[in-house]
Amino acid sequence: KLFITNHCSTLKTCENYVYTINKHVLPAIGYKKLNEVTRQDVLRIRSKHIKCNKDGTVMGSGWSANKIKNIISKFYNWCYEEGFYTGLNPTIRIKNFPTKFRNRYLNDDEIKRFIRACFNYKKINPLPAYALILLLITGKRKSEILNLSWSNLDLTYNTMYLPDSKVGPKSYRFSDRAKELFLEIKNILPRDENDDPLVDFVFPSNSTTGKVIPLNNLKRPFAKIVEEANISNIKPHDLRHTFATHAAILTKDIRMVQQSLGHTSLKMTQRYSHFVEKDQIHTNNLVTNKIFELVSL
Repeated sequence: KLFITNHCSTLKTCENYVYTINKHVLPAIGYKKLNEVTRQDVLRIRSKHIKCNKDGTVMGSGWSANKIKNIISKFYNWCYEEGFYTGLNPTIRIKNFPTKFRNRYLNDDEIKRFIRACFNYKKINPLPAYALILLLITGKRKSEILNLSWSNLDLTYNTMYLPDSKVGPKSYRFSDRAKELFLEIKNILPRDENDDPLVDFVFPSNSTTGKVIPLNNLKRPFAKIVEEANISNIKPHDLRHTFATHAAILTKDIRMVQQSLGHTSLKMTQRYSHFVEKDQIHTNNLVTNKIFELVSL
């Protein structure tokens, strides 16, 4: 509890740590003392979350296995810093599996079909359709859009404040078209005598107990929309990749893409840099042509 309280910077991170520790770590080594956990224990826990191809290579990205190992490593580092433990970290020299970036984004024609399918689905179930369009045109993470509240939206200055984003409290600007969508959402929600939405959630939903909670599942609406749009091999998070890719192509400014996505380091955004680098060919051609024109004089 002390580790989670002192180490995690956001509520989402805390929830992820608690789930991973309770589900995977404690059942395997929770009965052991700190100095009894071995490197083999960590490898054994991690191996349960690795699937291999026939040639022995890791299937997928190994993300879950890396996460478990990293949490154990951070826990031991924290214990050492706080004076609870002075031995070796059992995760030492255990390397993470190389992460594979999923380079899937919607091209222009797919974007057209996706938006049209969203507008069609909006007639049946408007809130999920609005949420998916906003994921595409803001580049935000699914949890950031679905957990939005009206009190954290400034529709005058096109700004959203995210108090518990993956990277901590952040504010972002959004487009005029996104503002129009937020206003449309506001108009379809039940309102009080002051003409404000009855609940603060932008995307309200009901839990199994009848409590009003943020919408948390877009799986079925997304599946129906991409089926109608005839788009294959696509996931909701690829809408974020789509925004980033087209932002890189249009702005040629990788720093602006970084800010829009909320990446804490430019390294995370460099995966989109090759779309900006295409413009370098044009620049090099201009300089080269000028030089050879001078030579020919």
